[in-house]
Amino acid sequence: MCRNNATYSKIYIIIKNTIYYFSHVEHSENGECFFRSCLRGSIVSQVAYSLASDDKQPKLVETLRRAPGRPINQLLKDTILSAIYDVLAENGYQELTISRVARRSGVSTATVYRRWSTKQEMFFDALRLLRPMMAPDIDTGSLVSDVDALIDARVRFLNTPLGKSYGTLIGEAVHNLEMGELLREVSVVPAHETMKIFLKRAAERGERGFRHHPSSILDMLLGLIHFRAMDIFWPDPIDVDENIRDIQKICHIMMFDTNLITV
Repeated sequence: MCRNNATYSKIYIIIKNTIYYFSHVEHSENGECFFRSCLRGSIVSQVAYSLASDDKQPKLVETLRRAPGRPINQLLKDTILSAIYDVLAENGYQELTISRVARRSGVSTATVYRRWSTKQEMFFDALRLLRPMMAPDIDTGSLVSDVDALIDARVRFLNTPLGKSYGTLIGEAVHNLEMGELLREVSVVPAHETMKIFLKRAAERGERGFRHHPSSILDMLLGLIHFRAMDIFWPDPIDVDENIRDIQKICHIMMFDTNLITV
């Protein structure tokens, strides 16, 4: 009897948390958003606790304390942003619509419109979050290795489904000045800022720098990286590791001068 009471108590907690969720979140067109969000939010933590056996609950409590759930509104936004990236990677910018993103994320179009009034506003918000992928924090201890790591990160990102769709945005930017400014903000500016940090550390270590101005060399490298990322120009796909090695070798030729050139 006690065992049955404990089971009923756990079921009651699950139902209570489910009701709480739907009373605080916009209703979705299907249940997909609920399960996606639960997997990343606080409700699944509470339900997991309620279903855990007595001997495992203390350990679970400690785990949940170390990884608390995100606020529900943020969870919804995260779910929608994830859907934006999925649609962009699979269908490209032209097919990116608010209705398609809503269906993919399991929410209503009204829910998306409450956060972004236009497709471009929604897309720009999502694109800005890619900035760390374009120029991640790197500190290997040497200028050559730092630049090699920067090249590696950019090439590998552009080889992902999302990265491949990013390449098509350059064509869109020709006709959309705002998008051009955003691509510069997300892609070019972070790379130059990162290079300045590399050179500053290199100067402090007394390392040799580039034969020519670093900004010009970086622009050449970025142009080469993005050009080779466009598979339409090649009869066969370029091997990623081979591509990285080739670009790194070209960069090395431009380096190793006796005087370190700073930005």
